[in-house]
Amino acid sequence: MSPDLITGEELLVYYAFYETRDPAGPRIRIIATGDCHKMKEEQFLVVLADGKTLYIDRIYVIGTAGCAGGPGGHCKMQEMELSTNIFWEKPSQKITIFRQQSFARVKLHRIHTNYIPGITSCNSTPLYWYNDWPRLLIFIEYWRKTDYTVVHDVDEIFYVRNKSDNLLDIVHRYFSTAENPNAGALKLQHSALGFKEPIAPNPWNFGKFQELNFLKSAVPFLKESYEDKIKYIYETRFARIPNMHLIREFFGDKQTVALPDTQVAYLEMRNEDLDQARNHTSRFPEFELFTDSEIQTLRQSLKDIFGDDNPPFR
Repeated sequence: MSPDLITGEELLVYYAFYETRDPAGPRIRIIATGDCHKMKEEQFLVVLADGKTLYIDRIYVIGTAGCAGGPGGHCKMQEMELSTNIFWEKPSQKITIFRQQSFARVKLHRIHTNYIPGITSCNSTPLYWYNDWPRLLIFIEYWRKTDYTVVHDVDEIFYVRNKSDNLLDIVHRYFSTAENPNAGALKLQHSALGFKEPIAPNPWNFGKFQELNFLKSAVPFLKESYEDKIKYIYETRFARIPNMHLIREFFGDKQTVALPDTQVAYLEMRNEDLDQARNHTSRFPEFELFTDSEIQTLRQSLKDIFGDDNPPFR
């Protein structure tokens, strides 16, 4: 749709689902995009297949730009959640959403109630990395050697400090009713991860890179700008409004509790941090990104992948 054709009266419905996690009772939630300044709860009705009519209980802006549309109001349309009133009747397979004189009939999805145990997330970061494959190599190989099932931003790793422990067991302990009865999410403070030796030789030299000596110079350190930044692990059954760095809203009386870095450290390899490690000592003196034997295996993997080729970098 051309931006010139958007008047602000549109509502682009992405997903409608039957929500059963709310302790207050089941309801329908609709994820949509529209101009929040022109959206009012009283404009809407939701009709089930049997004719039962529901009203919209609230409209909540979930987009990071907020209803203001970011600096200068440049975002005309915002992501929103529209929630109906609670109802106990059996939901239909499809619903009709009315907004004044306009309407759309959409499928009503059900939330999954059975999950494979693990820690997972979705991310599209590789789309922005172009051919920064040396850093991708670090992330993928570190992920492969760990025993937790998590895929997150590809410049981030979770470092479990006790080698006899694992991330999933630690998370289960902190989410246990006895340990933290109101825990719905666990927050981890940012730490930077850099290298005293550069990842990519400048000028680029694949032969030198293939030695992987920089892996032995990895240094986690705390940046002043990271002191207030966190990432989090949460239980999906309690999260009503997740966001990038926090849970905006929980179901029930759940809250976010700290997962101390004495247990797990959250490390991020941002471009601007990679070379700053030269000016810092390790925040976790025992930290070792890869052992000598693992580095030797990586060298062989590079040889298996590229053979005698000399791959470019950027």
